Amino acid sequence: MPTPAPSTAPTPVFGDKDALIAALEQGDYSASGPYGSIQSWSVQAVHNFDSLISNLTNVAAFNGDVSNWDVSGVTSMNSVFLNAAAFNVPLNNWVVSSVTDMTSMFYKSAFNSDVSSWDVSSVTSFDSLFRGSSFNAPLNNWVVSSVTDMTKTFWNSAFNSDVSRWDVSSVTSFYGIFRGTPFNGDLSSWDTSSGQEFRSAFSAATSFNGDISTWDMSSATSIKAMLYVASAFNGDLSAWDTSRVTTLQNVFYGASSFNGDLSSWDISSVENLQGAFYEATSFNCNLNSWDVSRVTTMYQTFMGASIFDQDLCAWGPKISGTFTVTNCFDGTSCPMTAVPDLSASPKGPFCHVCQSPTNAPTKMPTNTPSKAPTKMPTNTPSKDPTTAPTKAPTTMPTPVPSSAPTPVFGDKDALIAALEQGDYSSSGPYGSIQLWNVQA
Repeated sequence: MPTPAPSTAPTPVFGDKDALIAALEQGDYSASGPYGSIQSWSVQAVHNFDSLISNLTNVAAFNGDVSNWDVSGVTSMNSVFLNAAAFNVPLNNWVVSSVTDMTSMFYKSAFNSDVSSWDVSSVTSFDSLFRGSSFNAPLNNWVVSSVTDMTKTFWNSAFNSDVSRWDVSSVTSFYGIFRGTPFNGDLSSWDTSSGQEFRSAFSAATSFNGDISTWDMSSATSIKAMLYVASAFNGDLSAWDTSRVTTLQNVFYGASSFNGDLSSWDISSVENLQGAFYEATSFNCNLNSWDVSRVTTMYQTFMGASIFDQDLCAWGPKISGTFTVTNCFDGTSCPMTAVPDLSASPKGPFCHVCQSPTNAPTKMPTNTPSKAPTKMPTNTPSKDPTTAPTKAPTTMPTPVPSSAPTPVFGDKDALIAALEQGDYSSSGPYGSIQLWNVQA
């Protein structure tokens, strides 16, 4: 191919965003175009790139080479390549250290180039950053300590790269961060102590089975659908602090491998259990200890959890007020799948028949005296004879003193002979053995 002749047109300098958009809109980004090669455009004066490409009439076809643009003064890149379905130009040379907002930057784009060297330390929002994109490049070196919002960061993207070293200690929302991705990376060291919203975090992430057992959930208020249809997940969540969580709706819906021990979870703030274990076909944990006193709906809570069979009758006395419990145990292995009768006494059934308290004696300590004799020391005189010395006169007859002289044994042989005869009573040949004189 012949080498294009150098353009004689001066390098265009764009002083504002509107002028830049107009140049982009015309569509010819070649050296022979009205503005010359797009690579040479001077955009230094434009500090806001919000929706710069996404507002173009033909955004889906845009794949202009903007790799050499000087964007060092740009502070916001919100939705810049949104819906740029063909865009995949390398941007590793971009200096983004002034950018604070990357919301939806590559949303629904074809972008999958290496940006691992970017300085994103000033960015506060990753909301939908790579959502619905083809992106799956390394990001583990990114310094994300200023980010507070990771809502839908990788939602429905191709992402499955290492982010184990990310400092997420400032993030308050993890809503949908890995939803619908093939992600199965190591997140065990993530500090989630500021996280409040975990809704759909791994929803439909069908490959995910990472270790999140040590996540600090003490600030979490919603884990709704967090592991919805996360069919591979069976991690240990027993140590999670769920005391502030208000909804467990669909949390393990369709999580067909999950059978973790959740018996120690504090759900005293939870109001919604709708579909929590719907079609969680491996789940059979005993949740009888859960405090469901604030729950108002158990609609389809265990529906389709085919092996679930646990006695939850302890829930009945904790339930009051308006309550929805339809289809709660349908499709389980519960011996009683009927809708619990909340007007009955006791309320139930809750998977099992719920019995009224019985009159059987309790084995727990009580203040009522026991009818059984106690073996503990008391101040009450015992009716049994004691072997300990007492000051009281004995009622037993005193033996009659023996008239036989007390035997004195001068040597061992004589003593052995006396012992050999076998009668050691007071009427024996040597008298009572208690009185024998063996001093010699």
